[in-house]
Amino acid sequence: MITLTAITLDDAAPLWPLIQDPALYTYTDDHRPPGLAAWQSRVARWVAGAPADSGETWLNAVIRDRASGAPLGLVQATREADGRLWVGYRIGSTHAGRGVATAALQVWLQQLLARWPGSTVWASVDLRHTASRRVLDKCGFVLDHSAPSTLHGAPSEDALYRFGPPGR
Repeated sequence: MITLTAITLDDAAPLWPLIQDPALYTYTDDHRPPGLAAWQSRVARWVAGAPADSGETWLNAVIRDRASGAPLGLVQATREADGRLWVGYRIGSTHAGRGVATAALQVWLQQLLARWPGSTVWASVDLRHTASRRVLDKCGFVLDHSAPSTLHGAPSEDALYRFGPPGR
């Protein structure tokens, strides 16, 4: 169904039509890049990795259709200096509801836990984003707690999910 490939600068242009979809930004405070050059700059930062003095590790991969190689979305991970591991994902609206996010997150978890065995993996999602919450449930995440947040300048609430042992 899908494959994951580490993002490269060459992926910016093929991902651009997917990234322009306003639906990707409904439940996240991230903003749609104003143009291809801004998107290419963001991808370049991801490819370069976390700042050396941050103690973080950034991993970003393109979700691809196994048959055609077409980009379907992105998966991301940040391992913070304290060892806490966070994941995120974005699936193009035209690919939603087909199991792409679930399949991609399952593969991503396998890769991350092979790299950092025994880690607890965290994900944060707006409480109203039911589709994303279903993906986390299907992948074995459990709701740990909720926390106040803001979304597009308005008060909101995030659900924080964890996968793996409690702690970290």
